[in-house]
Amino acid sequence: MTTNLSEGGAAAAKKPSKFKIALIILGAVFIGGPLVVVLSNLDAIGEGAKRGATLAAAQNAAGANAAKEAESKAEADAAAKAIAANWDYGEKTDAMSNSVTRWGCLTSTNEVKLDFPYKNQATRLCVRHGPKGSDVYVKLPEGGQFNCSIIDGCRIRIKFDDGAIQSVNAVTGSDGSNDIVFLRGETKLVAALKTAKAVIVEAEFFQAGVQQMTFNAEGFDAPKAGFAAAEPKKK
Repeated sequence: MTTNLSEGGAAAAKKPSKFKIALIILGAVFIGGPLVVVLSNLDAIGEGAKRGATLAAAQNAAGANAAKEAESKAEADAAAKAIAANWDYGEKTDAMSNSVTRWGCLTSTNEVKLDFPYKNQATRLCVRHGPKGSDVYVKLPEGGQFNCSIIDGCRIRIKFDDGAIQSVNAVTGSDGSNDIVFLRGETKLVAALKTAKAVIVEAEFFQAGVQQMTFNAEGFDAPKAGFAAAEPKKK
């Protein structure tokens, strides 16, 4: 059985009713509205995530900078302690007069080589101030003899940093001990030590020839040794 279609038969299909159109509009409203809200919320979440990432990056950068500053400070503190450790200080109070004698000493970074019965050893360069005045002396703490005497004395050469070599008079101890020499020109020598970073002392030893002693002198705290502090350098 055949059915004849009128001209434009495909267009002759039934049109949607007004009721169906209303349902379609309502569906768009009730489905599309929440969808728009959801999409808006997603945008807001995305912006919040971006802000959170930016804040986190800033916090991480601040934390890294703080860590670097702390590390730099720790290194500076360690360096300052190492410099201060170049010197050791002491003091003694006289029981009768209650006067105080203070001193500061350096230990050489190298050893002098001495013949038997003495040992190779680091030497000590010290400054001392008390009621009887000031002293600058070099001592062999483990025994030995400088080729010097209390009567004739000797010459000691000393150099501060890259300055000129100085030749100073020296004598041994007043008790006749030859393991110590006292350098003359104490005021000038102490003034040089207040700003020096390195010192070289050259002396002659009994049956061991002329030898040099090197000292890291940086960090001298003059008041701890009984002397006035170094004056600030003029700009």
